[in-house]
Parts: sequence; structure tokens; C-alpha cells
Amino acid sequence: RMKRIGLGMTLLLGLLLAAGAQGASKQKSKWKLNKGAVVLSDENYAEFVAEHPFTFIKFFRPSCPHCQRIEGEYAKLAAALKKDNKNWVAAEMDVSTSPKTQAKFMVWGVPSLGALVKGHFIKHEKDRTVRAWMDFMKKQETFQLASVKEISQLSSVLEKVEKDKVQVFFVGNNETEGFEPFETVARLNADKKFRFVLLEMKELSLIKSLVGLTQEFKEGNVIMVKKMAGDSRESLLFDQKVGKTFLNTFIHSNKYPTFGPMDEDVYEDIETHQISAFVLLLDKRHPDQNYYLEDFKKAAQHFKGQKFRFVNLDIRSRDFAMINRVSGLTKSVAPCAILMDPSGNFLLKKEELTFKKLTQFPDEVKSQ
Repeated sequence: RMKRIGLGMTLLLGLLLAAGAQGASKQKSKWKLNKGAVVLSDENYAEFVAEHPFTFIKFFRPSCPHCQRIEGEYAKLAAALKKDNKNWVAAEMDVSTSPKTQAKFMVWGVPSLGALVKGHFIKHEKDRTVRAWMDFMKKQETFQLASVKEISQLSSVLEKVEKDKVQVFFVGNNETEGFEPFETVARLNADKKFRFVLLEMKELSLIKSLVGLTQEFKEGNVIMVKKMAGDSRESLLFDQKVGKTFLNTFIHSNKYPTFGPMDEDVYEDIETHQISAFVLLLDKRHPDQNYYLEDFKKAAQHFKGQKFRFVNLDIRSRDFAMINRVSGLTKSVAPCAILMDPSGNFLLKKEELTFKKLTQFPDEVKSQ
């Protein structure tokens, strides 16, 4: 009798294993594969991302030569993820047959690769190698926003605002409307000169006082804080509905200090970010220097959000030697304004340093 029971259990176990294997086979065949990568389209995209929070995706077009060149490397990535990584899966999408998803993520050039995290696309812009892609995925998987929950913490964070690091605060928590696009923008700019922080505090009046805002704001708004001249800071409010594209444009348009001192970073910004610098050369002993400064600051506000750095420089300071060395200008030109463009040109404006004339200066330069 014991033998019969044993035999029955063996048969039952065999049937269960067979059913399991058949189910697993069906599960594996749910998504069509091409060289190990899941083939996505407009039709199956939503269902797939709902089941896979972390996906590395390649947008391509079959006729694209650059897309064809990375096929082998991408197949290696798909194999590596299948073997060693249980959290990520490789996928691909032909944009020529999936126009809706292409438009959703504004993928206009191919190949375009990156991470799909919780349904949001974070583009990868570095080397197209398995190692670079794996490093990128690791950063996305371990990414975590900083959080401030007490006033003392906020004071400490603000004290650490650096000249080359812009603080971007989201007023609210991960359940506040606008959090998801904010997190996506933070992921997009994880390697850039920004620090993204959640302000999980209810004391809005104290936040307003500490960051130096004049406008009223509410939960779901975004505040940018930048380092200015000396120990001063500038705060900007994004009070529109938070969307990935608009917020990303806002922080990049406003990341340059509108007014500050002359230093080597000005030259780096001109070269790296293709911006222009307005330099006001003044003699601190000149009786009208305060009037010039006021109009210059107004002009800086006028051009806020555009690619300009406004710099005031005393001709008696050691930093003037930098201008002298590059442009050959001497102290006798002060007071004057100089426009330094991305091509390395220096354009001098000697007369009428009024707000109106200063704001007309870039157009005058373009027409020359």
C-alpha cells in the first residue's frame, strides 16, 4: 500500500511539474524577442511597462546605419541582463511603426537609448557599450531624492549651496501632485550641476523666509536656489503645473547666476554652455558707479532665463588682469560694458550705460 501511495505522489508531482513547465513556457513566450530584447510597440507598451518598472530600451529604425552598428552590443546587453540581473530587462522599439510612443517621449533621433523607469524615459547620452549601459542602470536603480523634513535641516542644506551646484526643491512628498515628473527631471540631471530635494514640511511661511522668496507658493511648486556674489543667494519659483519638459527647460534656462563676480567659471560657462557674458567694468572710486550698477542689475533681470552671465568687475581688482590678458583692454576704458560671446569675441560699449541701451546692446551686436 505504501508503494502505491508513493507511486501516486510521484505521478502527481510529475503532472504538477509538467503543468508548471507549460505555464513557464507560456509566460516566456508572452513577449516577442529579437536577439534577446523584448519587441515593444504602441500596442503592447502600456501593458509591458506596467509589469516591468525597470527597462532599458533602444529606439531605432531598421534602415538607420548607426542603429545597425550597435545591434551586436545591444544583444550582449540583453544576454547579460537575462543572466545576471533580475530587476532590468532589455527592450527595443521600431519608431517607424510606433509613432505614438515615439511622440510621447519626443524621440526624434535614432538610435536613442535609455531607461524606462515607472513609465518615464530617461535618456542615456554616454558611450554605447554594455559597461556604460550597466553603470547607467545601476545609478537609476539606486537613485534616491534627498528629503528635508525640519527647518534646521533646510537651514543646513541652504548653507551648502555651492557656486556650481543649483538646489532644486519640490514642495511636498512622493504623494503630492507633480512628484513623478519632478523625480524624472531629477533622474535626467543626476550627473549635472543640480541637487534635487524634497521639502516635506508644512511651515510654508518659514520656508519662504529661509529661501528668500517674495512670492507666495504652495505644495507642488518648485523652488530653485542659486549661489550669487559673495554669500548671497537667488531664489526662483516655478509655480506652474509640474511637467517634465517645462520643468527641465526652466531649471536649465535659469541655472546661470543673473549677476555675480568675475571668475574662471565665467570662461568655462562661455565655452561649455555657449553663453555670452556681459561684463561691467567700473572704477569703484567713480562717483556714478552706483547708478551704473543699478541699471546693470535691471538689465540682468531683463535677460533672466536667457544665455547670459552678468558680471561686474572693479578695474582696481586683481581679477581685471584676466580681462586685460584676454582682451588687451586697459583701465582707461572704464566705465564701460563688454559683451563676450561664445566665439571668443569682445565687443565694447563705452557710451550711455543705461538700462535701455544695455538691453539693446545684444541686438546691436547681432546687426554688425
